[in-house]
Amino acid sequence: SKSLGSMCNVDIASDLFPVSEEEDVMLLKRLVASHLQFTGSPLAKEILDDWDASVTHFTKVFPHEYKKALEDLSKLNLAQKEEAKVLANAEGDAFDTLRKMALSVVEDGPGIKPSPKHIASPFTPRTSDDPKEEFVRLLRDASSGLPVAGRDPVWDEERPKIVDGGATQKQGGFMRYERDPLSYRPVNERLKDYDEVLAPSAGGVTANLLNTQSARCMDCGTPYCLNKDTGCPLGNLIPEWNQLVWQGRWKEACERLLATNNFPEFTGRVCPAPCEGSCVLGINQNPVTIKTMEVSIIDKAFEEGWITPHPPTVRTGRRVAVIGSGPSGMAAADQLNKMGHAVTVFERADRIGGLMMYGVPNMKTGKNEIVQRRVDLMAAEGVKFVTNAAVGKVVDIKPLKAESDAIVLAAGATKPRDLPIDGRGLDGVHFAMEFLTANTKSLLDSNHADGNFISAKGKRVIVIGGGDTGTDCIGTAVRHGAKSVVNLELLSKPSETRAPGNPWPYYPRVFKVDYGHAEATEKYGQDPRIYDVLTKRFIGDEDGNLVGLEIVDVAWTFPADGGGASF
Repeated sequence: SKSLGSMCNVDIASDLFPVSEEEDVMLLKRLVASHLQFTGSPLAKEILDDWDASVTHFTKVFPHEYKKALEDLSKLNLAQKEEAKVLANAEGDAFDTLRKMALSVVEDGPGIKPSPKHIASPFTPRTSDDPKEEFVRLLRDASSGLPVAGRDPVWDEERPKIVDGGATQKQGGFMRYERDPLSYRPVNERLKDYDEVLAPSAGGVTANLLNTQSARCMDCGTPYCLNKDTGCPLGNLIPEWNQLVWQGRWKEACERLLATNNFPEFTGRVCPAPCEGSCVLGINQNPVTIKTMEVSIIDKAFEEGWITPHPPTVRTGRRVAVIGSGPSGMAAADQLNKMGHAVTVFERADRIGGLMMYGVPNMKTGKNEIVQRRVDLMAAEGVKFVTNAAVGKVVDIKPLKAESDAIVLAAGATKPRDLPIDGRGLDGVHFAMEFLTANTKSLLDSNHADGNFISAKGKRVIVIGGGDTGTDCIGTAVRHGAKSVVNLELLSKPSETRAPGNPWPYYPRVFKVDYGHAEATEKYGQDPRIYDVLTKRFIGDEDGNLVGLEIVDVAWTFPADGGGASF
């Protein structure tokens, strides 16, 4: 076992035992004998011929978590048997007898030894607001066979979110530390500008935060966070770069991140993070701060100068045209260029980036600091970008096809979903992308001095539809100085925790407060969202201007057979 232990991870060493129990010895001997019978193995015969000496060279691998689970199960079975005896022999109120016996367990104090009198019963009521005392009580009751599931986890309240000096422990880190993602700037501060809401790095404080948060990653045997069906659609190697960050090996962490993700500085800011929704730790605790780790790794890489142009050393001579410069078009161009092809990207707008440039507000992703930086990097690596080039209108598709060996269509997602109800043509009804694109373009062109945007200043704004785009519209309208902002949502208000029909590892449909909601609440004194409402028509004045909406409350019904909901 010593030689085997020296070849195992440190955390496995405590799981290795000699084969000494009679039941284990007999089982092992039968297995070796069967192996000899079916294979004629000379080694198996040699082992059996000198069994007493040979058995000492075997090692039993017995995970301590599994060992403890078996011990707890044995205690519980014993407690249940004792409970059955009490109920069978009780005189008078049997439940009162059980209650008194359960209370006696608590009153015995820390360090009690399990005994047959400690039986299963409903868990004892909370007796203290002190997290440490409650945690001691939890362990005491669990060791006594009392049920502990469902208790209010007040002992989590004192788990540190940041440990100074990088002195964290990776083994069991998910039990030692609490979740704490990168923070946003204070609401009253960020409402005064269009800069990123994400708070800037705070040097040592941020380093300690990231070390602590990376220690929470459990390095799961089956990490659902990188499962492309329920977790990261890119298959990011999340456990690997979390481990590297914890070890302080940031450059290697960046290399592993870039192995699956062309633009982590984009996804780390705007992705809804399905990886966190499918994090195994999220089954019964707050998940790992995966999005925080992702954006921190790539931002540090740029700060340290590790991200530099790497043009391909060999060109294939093939030419590829990419139509559309959004994230998908840029990613396709990046990959094709790395393979040595000559890539030209055509963009109908005046700046490269598609929705990352004009659709996503500057508050979520800085255009000059983040998006343009990546465009410049790709240009330095050999990718050609052509703006104001709407293919099929400004650029003729026929010569483009003739000059290219392949064409990639990445035409974007700006075609909106309309709401074809009465009054749709009134002045003042806008698609979200019209509003957001014009705002960002004017901001970049002139800091809004040109007035070429749809201003919400002094207006009563209604945003129909929730989600990230709705939040972006709310945040933009608040910054314009809207008189009021209301967000109408057809669906019901989500619950604080997963509903029965929304199990792990699927994306959690739970109540959240995004940056725009917090800002509207700060500005107007209440959350802007109204749930379970349907817009019936837009109401206009005699000049064709929008003056109101007609809405109705809706009541959702859910069929017993599990079919689709209706209202």
